[in-house]
Amino acid sequence: ISMFGTTSFHAVWENVCCTVFGTQLHEPIDQTLLPDEMKKMKINKWSDIEARAKWRIGRDQAVDAESPDEKDASKLRPDFVALDEKKNILYILDAKYYVPTFSDSSVNGCPGVGDVNKQHLYQLTYHPLIKENNWKVVNAFLMPKSCKNFQGAEQTVKSYCSIFEDIRITHSNDNDNDRVEFSFAKIQTLFLEPEKLFRYYLDGNSKLLENEMLTLEPQQVIHN
Repeated sequence: ISMFGTTSFHAVWENVCCTVFGTQLHEPIDQTLLPDEMKKMKINKWSDIEARAKWRIGRDQAVDAESPDEKDASKLRPDFVALDEKKNILYILDAKYYVPTFSDSSVNGCPGVGDVNKQHLYQLTYHPLIKENNWKVVNAFLMPKSCKNFQGAEQTVKSYCSIFEDIRITHSNDNDNDRVEFSFAKIQTLFLEPEKLFRYYLDGNSKLLENEMLTLEPQQVIHN
């Protein structure tokens, strides 16, 4: 008997979620959606839009982008991006293979501060596109729903998390009055039935969970 498995099952969960829900991350992007400053950046696919950490080595002052002293250290790219063009909604999703538990006094097994921060940064990465097209945003975690160890599941399906919930980015106009330009979307949580998800994946079906997506609330983040 030969048995195969993996100690990195989170990667399996990510792949299943992206396939079944139909991520557009590696698909071509409509060039008419890009603002003028992004059209010069040779962006052809959604995955080309990313934030990078750059290190400038051996100099005290700033150097231009073409300097050989500037090195990319890491990239910030979400698991899942999809645009619903009919509804003008941008979905930014992240698959987390956690089994959270909730009680009246505690929350355990949920994404940490770093995970939440990254979701906010993903929104900022796509901010030029969101502003140009006045999209609403759905920013959410995809997590398995365990019936065996899941307290208060029905009450927490609409759970939200946000570190920057009360932060509003403002812009001063000619009358010296600040107006709110954009805000951070609350990060929602979508709990999924793993067996249903795996069945769709193994059957080769994709984009079949629209009903689940409808439980997520699109948020208006551009206010000007």
